[in-house]
Amino acid sequence: MFAIDANTGKLCPDFGDGGVVIMDEAIGSIPHAHDVSAIRTYFPPAIVSDTVISGSVVGTKFQDAHAPSGAVYAFDARTGNLKWTFDPVPRNPGDPEAANWTAESLANTGGGNVWTYMTTDPERDLVFLPTSSASPNYYGINRPGDNRYANSIVALRGSTGELVWHFQAVHHDVWDWDVSPEPMAIDLTWKGEKIPALVQLTKQGLVFVFHRETGEPLWPIREVPVDTNGIPGEQLSPTQPFPEKPLPLAKFITTEDDAWGFTFLDRMACKEVFRKYRHGTMFTPPSLEGTIIQPGMVSNWGGGAFDPESNLLITNVRRFQLFIGLPRTDTIDLDAAKNPECRITRRPTDTDPEHRVRDGTRADESVLPTVFTVYRTAVVRADRHRPEYRRRRVGGTARRNRQADAPAVAAEVRRGRHRRTDDHRGWTGLHRRDRG
Repeated sequence: MFAIDANTGKLCPDFGDGGVVIMDEAIGSIPHAHDVSAIRTYFPPAIVSDTVISGSVVGTKFQDAHAPSGAVYAFDARTGNLKWTFDPVPRNPGDPEAANWTAESLANTGGGNVWTYMTTDPERDLVFLPTSSASPNYYGINRPGDNRYANSIVALRGSTGELVWHFQAVHHDVWDWDVSPEPMAIDLTWKGEKIPALVQLTKQGLVFVFHRETGEPLWPIREVPVDTNGIPGEQLSPTQPFPEKPLPLAKFITTEDDAWGFTFLDRMACKEVFRKYRHGTMFTPPSLEGTIIQPGMVSNWGGGAFDPESNLLITNVRRFQLFIGLPRTDTIDLDAAKNPECRITRRPTDTDPEHRVRDGTRADESVLPTVFTVYRTAVVRADRHRPEYRRRRVGGTARRNRQADAPAVAAEVRRGRHRRTDDHRGWTGLHRRDRG
């Protein structure tokens, strides 16, 4: 990390070693930092109260249950000295959340890192951390419990690292639903009062709103029973948090009616693929045979915007499904699985007609096709809580060999020949109408 004088472009001599801090030393100084080379600092740090706060990307978290720690590191902005650290996996025995982890999972679990943008409130000496899932993604047998402070919004005192409040948006994440959009610090007008609020968009399309100082929800958040029928041995949370307001930005369920294609044949082909895999509601867990997850990723890093004069939250909304499969290693061809082009593979046989050689490896052709994606802009009024869809843009394709037809369909949408009907759960169909 370099400290540079903005007026001269020269390194600040009092910062670190002649203007440079080697962050590997700080990263390697905390518990469970066994693979410093796997940790990257892609996103810019947050600065509050003369403190430079850096998150990280844990590159091995996708595939390694024992990935290194996803701790956050804070440095003195004048000297470069390490001031404090915060590990979303609470390894400090005095942390109240440590009691909700097993000793083995605390010793071995990594991740929970802040890989996206953080938000600060300098007036209140606060930094807000959007944390990711604990390691590994999609599989949580090795980390029973809710796994707090992973998948959370964590408010810390910027100058000291003291925990002020926290809220977990997903319990025991096996869907890779990191809290990736940066938290939005806004002054919200509600019932004639100006409230310091924090808005958190999420990958799953839920919008949480809190009082910035206390973490109290501005509108009730209910724990709702969800599907817990995961892979054998998985201890999923029986409930997940859902805010009563604002209403969700996406639908929660996937059915055959969601199959999309430019032609009737395309839609039928899409339905055939759909029927091969497990599907259900938002929190239907990953499975051995493969699960279609809806919603896939409604909001990601980039977040939203707020207009204080009109009291409007404005955000992009993406609609597409994710496919997650957890095949057992003794049922797949591990060599073929190393090929990035093969997607999900299974162990082939000499007489298996469903496998072919691709770039020297055998690959299963029964893979999920490219998913059609609809982008839209949602405008949420703070006094109404209901999305008003102002602008729509169509892109993507249901099948690779139909990509050339996408501009024509997009043009028809722009001319108002087609429209998508929507209710508070999201868009439900494509209909030809003479209206915009």
